[in-house]
Amino acid sequence: METEVKLRINEESYQKVQEKLLEKGFTLKETDNQTNTFLDGQNKEMGKKRYVLRFRKIFRKDKYLYFTTLKGNANLANGISKIEEFEEEISKELFEEILANPSKLPELGLKHNLLTKVLKEHPIESKYEIIGQFTTNRKKFLIELVKDKPWTLELDETEFPFGKAYEIELEVPEDEINIAKESLEKFMNESNIPYTYSKNNKFVNLMKGSLDQ
Repeated sequence: METEVKLRINEESYQKVQEKLLEKGFTLKETDNQTNTFLDGQNKEMGKKRYVLRFRKIFRKDKYLYFTTLKGNANLANGISKIEEFEEEISKELFEEILANPSKLPELGLKHNLLTKVLKEHPIESKYEIIGQFTTNRKKFLIELVKDKPWTLELDETEFPFGKAYEIELEVPEDEINIAKESLEKFMNESNIPYTYSKNNKFVNLMKGSLDQ
Protein backbone atom coordinates (compact mmCIF):
# COMPACT_ATOMS: atom_id res chain seq x y z
CA MET A 1 0.00 0.00 0.00
CA GLU A 2 1.34 3.41 -1.03
CA THR A 3 0.34 6.27 1.29
CA GLU A 4 0.95 9.90 0.38
CA VAL A 5 0.02 13.43 1.30
CA LYS A 6 -1.03 15.25 -1.88
CA LEU A 7 -1.36 19.02 -2.12
CA ARG A 8 -2.25 21.02 -5.23
CA ILE A 9 -0.53 24.36 -5.76
CA ASN A 10 -0.33 26.98 -8.52
CA GLU A 11 2.71 27.95 -10.58
CA GLU A 12 3.68 30.81 -8.25
CA SER A 13 3.49 28.53 -5.21
CA TYR A 14 5.52 25.90 -7.06
CA GLN A 15 8.41 28.35 -7.32
CA LYS A 16 8.02 29.56 -3.75
CA VAL A 17 8.03 26.04 -2.29
CA GLN A 18 11.42 25.39 -3.88
CA GLU A 19 12.81 28.62 -2.46
CA LYS A 20 11.54 27.89 1.05
CA LEU A 21 12.85 24.32 1.04
CA LEU A 22 16.31 25.50 0.05
CA GLU A 23 16.18 28.33 2.61
CA LYS A 24 15.57 25.74 5.31
CA GLY A 25 18.67 23.85 4.19
CA PHE A 26 16.83 20.90 2.68
CA THR A 27 18.63 19.15 -0.17
CA LEU A 28 17.51 18.72 -3.75
CA LYS A 29 18.40 15.03 -4.22
CA GLU A 30 17.60 14.60 -7.89
CA THR A 31 15.26 15.54 -10.71
CA ASP A 32 13.28 13.05 -12.75
CA ASN A 33 11.89 13.83 -16.18
CA GLN A 34 9.12 11.28 -16.64
CA THR A 35 6.98 10.18 -19.52
CA ASN A 36 3.94 8.25 -18.25
CA THR A 37 1.96 6.11 -20.69
CA PHE A 38 -1.18 4.16 -19.75
CA LEU A 39 -2.63 1.02 -21.30
CA ASP A 40 -6.05 -0.59 -21.01
CA GLY A 41 -8.30 -2.72 -23.13
CA GLN A 42 -10.43 -1.14 -25.83
CA ASN A 43 -13.41 -1.79 -23.54
CA LYS A 44 -11.61 -0.20 -20.54
CA GLU A 45 -11.76 -3.45 -18.57
CA MET A 46 -9.03 -2.50 -16.11
CA GLY A 47 -10.45 0.94 -15.47
CA LYS A 48 -13.87 -0.52 -14.70
CA LYS A 49 -12.21 -2.60 -11.97
CA ARG A 50 -10.36 0.51 -10.68
CA TYR A 51 -6.94 -0.69 -11.81
CA VAL A 52 -4.36 1.26 -13.81
CA LEU A 53 -1.43 -0.08 -15.85
CA ARG A 54 1.35 2.47 -16.31
CA PHE A 55 4.61 2.43 -18.28
CA ARG A 56 7.09 5.08 -17.10
CA LYS A 57 10.27 6.27 -18.81
CA ILE A 58 12.53 8.33 -16.54
CA PHE A 59 15.53 10.46 -17.42
CA ARG A 60 17.63 10.75 -14.25
CA LYS A 61 21.26 11.67 -13.82
CA ASP A 62 22.15 11.31 -17.50
CA LYS A 63 20.50 7.94 -18.06
CA TYR A 64 17.09 6.47 -18.84
CA LEU A 65 15.22 4.08 -16.57
CA TYR A 66 12.09 2.11 -17.44
CA PHE A 67 9.34 0.87 -15.12
CA THR A 68 5.92 -0.69 -15.30
CA THR A 69 3.41 -0.20 -12.50
CA LEU A 70 0.07 -1.69 -11.54
CA LYS A 71 -2.11 0.50 -9.31
CA GLY A 72 -5.51 -0.30 -7.90
CA ASN A 73 -8.33 0.71 -5.58
CA ALA A 74 -7.20 4.32 -5.20
CA ASN A 75 -8.66 6.34 -2.35
CA LEU A 76 -7.97 10.08 -2.12
CA ALA A 77 -9.65 12.14 0.59
CA ASN A 78 -8.64 15.20 2.62
CA GLY A 79 -5.24 15.30 0.93
CA ILE A 80 -4.33 11.71 1.84
CA SER A 81 -3.91 9.12 -0.90
CA LYS A 82 -3.94 5.36 -0.32
CA ILE A 83 -3.48 2.99 -3.23
CA GLU A 84 -2.31 -0.53 -3.96
CA GLU A 85 0.89 -0.38 -5.98
CA PHE A 86 3.19 -2.94 -7.58
CA GLU A 87 6.18 -1.73 -9.58
CA GLU A 88 9.08 -3.39 -11.41
CA GLU A 89 11.85 -2.21 -13.67
CA ILE A 90 11.55 -3.32 -17.28
CA SER A 91 14.13 -3.50 -20.05
CA LYS A 92 14.25 -0.70 -22.60
CA GLU A 93 13.71 -3.20 -25.42
CA LEU A 94 10.58 -4.75 -23.93
CA PHE A 95 9.24 -1.36 -22.87
CA GLU A 96 9.56 0.06 -26.38
CA GLU A 97 8.21 -3.08 -28.04
CA ILE A 98 5.06 -3.06 -25.89
CA LEU A 99 4.35 0.63 -26.45
CA ALA A 100 4.90 0.21 -30.19
CA ASN A 101 2.56 -2.81 -30.24
CA PRO A 102 0.13 -2.59 -27.26
CA SER A 103 -2.14 -5.28 -28.67
CA LYS A 104 0.75 -7.75 -28.29
CA LEU A 105 0.93 -7.27 -24.52
CA PRO A 106 -0.63 -10.71 -23.77
CA GLU A 107 2.33 -12.26 -25.59
CA LEU A 108 5.11 -9.83 -24.73
CA GLY A 109 4.08 -9.49 -21.07
CA LEU A 110 4.99 -13.11 -20.38
CA LYS A 111 8.64 -12.00 -20.52
CA HIS A 112 8.16 -9.86 -17.39
CA ASN A 113 7.15 -10.88 -13.86
CA LEU A 114 4.76 -8.04 -13.02
CA LEU A 115 3.13 -8.04 -16.44
CA THR A 116 2.61 -11.79 -16.13
CA LYS A 117 0.78 -11.06 -12.86
CA VAL A 118 -1.36 -8.43 -14.62
CA LEU A 119 -2.27 -10.81 -17.42
CA LYS A 120 -3.17 -13.58 -14.99
CA GLU A 121 -5.07 -11.58 -12.37
CA HIS A 122 -6.64 -8.93 -14.60
CA PRO A 123 -7.40 -10.56 -17.95
CA ILE A 124 -9.24 -8.55 -20.58
CA GLU A 125 -11.33 -9.61 -23.55
CA SER A 126 -10.55 -6.74 -25.90
CA LYS A 127 -7.19 -5.60 -27.27
CA TYR A 128 -4.78 -3.47 -25.28
CA GLU A 129 -4.28 0.10 -26.46
CA ILE A 130 -2.65 3.31 -25.25
CA ILE A 131 -5.34 5.36 -23.49
CA GLY A 132 -3.28 8.43 -22.56
CA GLN A 133 0.05 9.99 -21.72
CA PHE A 134 1.49 12.91 -19.76
CA THR A 135 4.95 14.09 -18.73
CA THR A 136 6.12 15.13 -15.27
CA ASN A 137 9.17 17.04 -14.12
CA ARG A 138 9.69 15.77 -10.55
CA LYS A 139 12.09 17.42 -8.11
CA LYS A 140 12.93 15.34 -5.04
CA PHE A 141 13.92 17.07 -1.83
CA LEU A 142 15.25 15.34 1.28
CA ILE A 143 13.41 17.03 4.14
CA GLU A 144 13.12 16.68 7.91
CA LEU A 145 9.99 18.46 9.10
CA VAL A 146 9.86 16.17 12.12
CA LYS A 147 13.02 15.39 14.09
CA ASP A 148 14.63 12.08 13.12
CA LYS A 149 12.09 11.47 10.35
CA PRO A 150 13.80 12.07 6.98
CA TRP A 151 11.24 12.07 4.18
CA THR A 152 11.44 12.64 0.44
CA LEU A 153 9.17 15.42 -0.80
CA GLU A 154 8.32 15.32 -4.50
CA LEU A 155 7.51 18.55 -6.28
CA ASP A 156 5.72 17.87 -9.56
CA GLU A 157 5.14 19.97 -12.66
CA THR A 158 2.92 17.91 -14.95
CA GLU A 159 2.22 18.64 -18.61
CA PHE A 160 -1.09 17.22 -19.78
CA PRO A 161 -2.30 17.49 -23.38
CA PHE A 162 -4.68 20.18 -22.09
CA GLY A 163 -2.50 22.17 -19.67
CA LYS A 164 -0.13 22.13 -16.67
CA ALA A 165 -0.71 21.19 -13.05
CA TYR A 166 1.51 21.53 -9.97
CA GLU A 167 1.48 19.22 -6.99
CA ILE A 168 3.37 18.27 -3.84
CA GLU A 169 3.56 14.58 -2.93
CA LEU A 170 4.98 13.27 0.32
CA GLU A 171 5.09 9.48 0.52
CA VAL A 172 5.55 8.06 4.02
CA PRO A 173 4.74 4.82 5.87
CA GLU A 174 1.06 4.52 6.70
CA ASP A 175 1.64 4.95 10.43
CA GLU A 176 3.30 8.32 9.75
CA ILE A 177 0.74 9.75 7.32
CA ASN A 178 -1.10 11.94 9.82
CA ILE A 179 2.00 13.55 11.29
CA ALA A 180 3.38 14.01 7.77
CA LYS A 181 0.23 15.83 6.68
CA GLU A 182 0.19 17.99 9.80
CA SER A 183 3.86 18.96 9.52
CA LEU A 184 3.67 19.66 5.77
CA GLU A 185 0.62 21.87 6.20
CA LYS A 186 2.40 23.70 9.02
CA PHE A 187 5.38 24.33 6.73
CA MET A 188 3.12 25.63 3.97
CA ASN A 189 1.14 27.90 6.29
CA GLU A 190 4.24 29.31 7.99
CA SER A 191 5.73 29.97 4.54
CA ASN A 192 2.51 31.74 3.44
CA ILE A 193 2.15 29.43 0.46
CA PRO A 194 -1.46 28.74 -0.62
CA TYR A 195 -2.50 25.17 -1.38
CA THR A 196 -5.53 22.92 -1.61
CA TYR A 197 -5.98 19.20 -1.06
CA SER A 198 -5.67 17.17 -4.24
CA LYS A 199 -9.08 15.72 -5.04
CA ASN A 200 -8.05 13.76 -8.12
CA ASN A 201 -4.83 11.94 -8.95
CA LYS A 202 -3.02 12.66 -12.19
CA PHE A 203 -4.48 9.66 -14.00
CA VAL A 204 -8.04 10.76 -13.19
CA ASN A 205 -7.23 14.25 -14.48
CA LEU A 206 -5.89 12.69 -17.68
CA MET A 207 -9.00 10.59 -18.20
CA LYS A 208 -11.31 13.52 -17.44
CA GLY A 209 -9.32 15.85 -19.70
CA SER A 210 -9.40 18.41 -16.92
CA LEU A 211 -7.05 20.14 -14.47
CA ASP A 212 -9.75 20.10 -11.78
CA GLN A 213 -8.08 19.47 -8.47
